[in-house]
Amino acid sequence: MGERMVASYIFFDVSDFVYFIGHHDNLTGIQRVQAEIIKNLPYSDTIECHFMSFSHKARTFVGVDYGYLIEVIEDLARPVQSRTVNYDREAARGGVLSRDGAIPPATVPKYNKSVICLLGAAWVQENYALHMHNFRRQYNARFVGLIHDLIPIFAKETCDQGTALVFERFISEFLNYSDAVLTVSQSTKNDLLRYIAQSGSDYTGSITVTRNGGGICRPAEGTVLKQALATSGDFILFVSTIEGRKNHHLAFKALAQILARRGDCPKLICVGRVGWRAEDFLNSCYETDFLNGRIQILQDISDSELSTLYETCKFSIYPSMYEGWGLPVGESLERGKVVIASDSSSIPEVGGPAAVYFESGSVDSLAKAIEANFYDDSVYEKSCAAVLDYIPTTWPEVAERVVAACAQVINEPTRNLYRTLEIGKEYPFRKVPVIDHNLNGDALSDAVMAARAKVLTNGAFRSADYNLGLDVRLGSGWCAPEHWGSWISAKGGDLIYQLDGDVDEVIVQLAYQIVGFAPNVHVKIRASGGGTLNLSNLPQNGVLVIPNVKRIDGMDGSYFSLAISVSASPDTLAAISQADSRLPIIGLKSFVNIKPNDFEARLALLEHALMSGA
Repeated sequence: MGERMVASYIFFDVSDFVYFIGHHDNLTGIQRVQAEIIKNLPYSDTIECHFMSFSHKARTFVGVDYGYLIEVIEDLARPVQSRTVNYDREAARGGVLSRDGAIPPATVPKYNKSVICLLGAAWVQENYALHMHNFRRQYNARFVGLIHDLIPIFAKETCDQGTALVFERFISEFLNYSDAVLTVSQSTKNDLLRYIAQSGSDYTGSITVTRNGGGICRPAEGTVLKQALATSGDFILFVSTIEGRKNHHLAFKALAQILARRGDCPKLICVGRVGWRAEDFLNSCYETDFLNGRIQILQDISDSELSTLYETCKFSIYPSMYEGWGLPVGESLERGKVVIASDSSSIPEVGGPAAVYFESGSVDSLAKAIEANFYDDSVYEKSCAAVLDYIPTTWPEVAERVVAACAQVINEPTRNLYRTLEIGKEYPFRKVPVIDHNLNGDALSDAVMAARAKVLTNGAFRSADYNLGLDVRLGSGWCAPEHWGSWISAKGGDLIYQLDGDVDEVIVQLAYQIVGFAPNVHVKIRASGGGTLNLSNLPQNGVLVIPNVKRIDGMDGSYFSLAISVSASPDTLAAISQADSRLPIIGLKSFVNIKPNDFEARLALLEHALMSGA
């Protein structure tokens, strides 16, 4: 047999999956989706798949062995007491998954024919956009990302507000460096198109609906549930994190209505960890002794135990208010079990005509559906007959769609590898402003003004300016952006960008600040084209002027760049490190490029500096 001729490479970023299994015993939601896609990736003669995770200690992406990853995934499907594959949880929390917990060699993709594919929840990873830009530019790699939902944007009242703020920033940045986007449902695709239109994003690439599968791990022979449960089909099942959006309280009220009407109601088993905004449901449970013992909550259930619960329940319910997909709907139907689900968002896409739907948010509608299917055999048999016609999407089909979407962009130019800036326009290095929705009055006005106020020029930043400014950062020495700008650590950091128009040389002005307790800091700035500035004893705040920044031609096009390195005495570095492990030294607020012969612009910058005291 001849040697395999690999034409291209897909590198799956599983950073958040690794982080998740460092903290949790069982896979849920997004992590379950990732696991199933990874397990079912198709073999290809021309495309080779690799896996990487971001190591917080090494501050770079490192490799994850596929065979070991599969061993861990399959072992996680078993009950905790039956598991045989050990991994270092502490190392996983830092982004490393290896047999001995050591940092593996860095993953190095091939040039020109590589794609990075993100399947998970990267918004939990600080500074993700910078890390991904670094990787893409180093290897000229394309980027394809999967969006599971936009709930934190279009149903933010159902989410933790901190998560909503982080997620909105993430999506804004994500669309800037994506060459193609995947969504799990048409409903999520529609939400994404709505967001693009409302936010002013310039994303015009493909959006592919991949769907999700319905199958979960079958129970191993001899599996024993960790709590004794009735297995005669006299209970209904609700699988979901226990949080407000999933509507457990609606289920409680529906059962309470049935109990009041009949003097009895079905037993409900809720499987899931307690999340955010579940207090109404939990209060009602405790006040009624869990509806006189008719409601039971099970947490940290393994896949094999969950599979047994699906097999032995009479039917399942899923009254969620809003979903990007709705995994438990497909899981129940794939098992041949009736599911009573709300008619909201993506859920009808999952269940199709096989599910029983009730009016979302209606206690009466849900109660009638539960009561009819539990107590009326003719209704239940009709519902069961509909389930027989269900044709589930399989996980191998989902994995094939993911790989096909990645393969489609492999030969296309990488999008926004370098961002194009306007001459004479100021760009910030601040995080994308998402204002706290709890503010009002003068506090709200002040927050908006502070987030958008320019430093070097007059006026306010536009929304698009923030992503452009952050996207020109390059290197592992940049810290996560803050409300004022971004710190550069002792590792140093670069700026790299293109300029519109026919420009060969510019003068750059940088607004900066030095960390407050760091005297005798030395800053070296090397400009593209060869010019270098060596600066010491800088004021704590000020403006740096860098002349003779010239356009240079590289393998991937022409660009301008500034390489910023910093140094300080060992005592100073030790003092900084003790106060802040990131080792921040110089922070950049914003910058502007001007033509050397544009004396009017140079005079305006000088005048603004004098007037503002910058």
